[in-house]
Amino acid sequence: MKVEIEILNEEVEKITIPLGLKTIELDAKRGPNGLNIIAVIDKDGGVTISDCEKVTRLLND
Repeated sequence: MKVEIEILNEEVEKITIPLGLKTIELDAKRGPNGLNIIAVIDKDGGVTISDCEKVTRLLND
């Protein structure tokens, strides 16, 4: 699972870095509706709800 998380982290960073965000922690769990990704993000000045919405939308695409 560690290798899978590393690959997932690379993909998540393709989304977060262009938005000026840093991925602090990442986890993935299988749920009844598929894969649930839990990403803890940060940026200078703090993360806004809008930042969270953008990352969520992009991860769902």
